[in-house]
Amino acid sequence: MVRTRRARVILGVVALIALVGAAPAFSALLPPAGSPIVPPTLTPPTVIGELSAASPVLTFHGEVGNATPIPLVSSPVPVVCEATCREFTFGNDASAPFLVSVRDTQHSTNDGFDLFVYDPAGNLVDAGNGIGADGQALVVKEPTAGTYTVVVTFTYEYLPDAAYDGEVRRMAAGSWEPAPPTCGITVSDVTGCFILPTLQSVPAFDLHVDGVPPAASTPLGFPLPVVAPTPNSCYLDESLGITSPGTGGVQDPVTRCLRFTTNVRNVGAGDFKVQIPWLVAEGTNPPVSGFVPDGCNATQL
Repeated sequence: MVRTRRARVILGVVALIALVGAAPAFSALLPPAGSPIVPPTLTPPTVIGELSAASPVLTFHGEVGNATPIPLVSSPVPVVCEATCREFTFGNDASAPFLVSVRDTQHSTNDGFDLFVYDPAGNLVDAGNGIGADGQALVVKEPTAGTYTVVVTFTYEYLPDAAYDGEVRRMAAGSWEPAPPTCGITVSDVTGCFILPTLQSVPAFDLHVDGVPPAASTPLGFPLPVVAPTPNSCYLDESLGITSPGTGGVQDPVTRCLRFTTNVRNVGAGDFKVQIPWLVAEGTNPPVSGFVPDGCNATQL
């Protein structure tokens, strides 16, 4: 991910979900058990309309509202929808499945937005959160009639003017053109057509060989709140030769790193939904966590 999220030659993954036509994005965390209800908010939700065959696409917009030049970090689980969190509501006639999506207005990979959708009873339908992504999307496949609530917040925010555009799109003829299935492949000894994600790389940009803070990289690649003008873009653990401490020894140190920013978006017919483990203790020795070196392995759900 960029800055520490910057996709590097040695290590790194970046992802983006496009606003229209994308399958669900990253899903990592859900609210604590027993509390999958719409979080209380300090301001009234914004009403964005009624979703129906007559109005199949609803749009909304939000801003983080960071008044300081200091990057912000917040919980990826909105127990309370506070000042930098926004709630949007819309009516739904339950005539078709629908897609809810958000996209960073500046296409910045330095901001990590989170998306939650709650049904008319206040129950959490799905979440795309916890892993840095400048876009998120969720599909409500079996909607009920009534008022839905969309909650948008962020895990981290770099830009003082960070903002997002969002939409709710009815997945039916006239407003939805799904991607074709992937055909001619074999899955579990069955050959045929499958509803699968298709990942598309966006050309790299922001290539550089300096400007990374003299600090250790993090397993998840969260950005650090400083960008020091250093002559070398390598992180401390790369320069010392300990990029893979679990392999049994110190490797030769890296002396020069080429870093760049890139995105990967899903343009396929199926959901792209990956998850990293908080902690897996059963059947592993030692336990595996996505927050430690060699343990940050994502799984497609």
